[in-house]
Amino acid sequence: MRPYEAGRCGEAAVVSAGVFVVVRLDGRGFTGLMRARHEFDRPFDVRVRDIMIATADHLMNCGVEVAYGYTQSDEISLLLRPGVVSSPCRLLARLAGEASAKFTLLLGALASFDARVSELPDSERVVDYFRWRQADAGRHALAEHCLWTLRQRGVGAAEAASRVQAAGPAEQRALLRALEVEVDALPGWQTRGVGLCWERTSVPLAALRRRIRVLLELPEGDEYAELLRAQARQAAAPEPDPGAITAG
Repeated sequence: MRPYEAGRCGEAAVVSAGVFVVVRLDGRGFTGLMRARHEFDRPFDVRVRDIMIATADHLMNCGVEVAYGYTQSDEISLLLRPGVVSSPCRLLARLAGEASAKFTLLLGALASFDARVSELPDSERVVDYFRWRQADAGRHALAEHCLWTLRQRGVGAAEAASRVQAAGPAEQRALLRALEVEVDALPGWQTRGVGLCWERTSVPLAALRRRIRVLLELPEGDEYAELLRAQARQAAAPEPDPGAITAG
């Protein structure tokens, strides 16, 4: 998927017409930031997960037309409606600033994000993109659990990092089993990430409204692909009548 990335602000002057746009935000220096917070559980903390979800929710409600959101580890990906991006540089700066401000407010410590844009020519590339990020979540979860479990067993930081980096996913799974960690029992939000999608609700005697549904247990494989195709179809659909639907 790397060839579809237009890069950061200075490299993303124009977005081609008719393409799907995904903005990915990555936390800057989050490894050191989280390591300094000794109250957080290792290797993953549900409080950090919830801050990332709240930050993604905020980005979907800050005036940018986002059809689908996804977060894993220290990153957030946002699927935008085709045709809504006129100035990629301005958009990336705005979303990075919004994410940095929201995360800092919720964490109580200074945090920052940078952003890059991917131009995807069709819905199947949208599916490929988000499955790529889900696969990255799985790789990251395996590596982090291996590293932290080795450290808990008394292995030094340098040796633990070397052993994890030298092992592929299959070897990391075998290592975790040898360390008595049940890989298949790891939470889905750690190994597959978290999705955020819009759903419509019918409120008696009121306008039709939208709200964000958080998917803590995302499916994998073909089932996830179908979910993503549905999100791409919604992204490409005509913009809802703002008088009938409000974001909330």
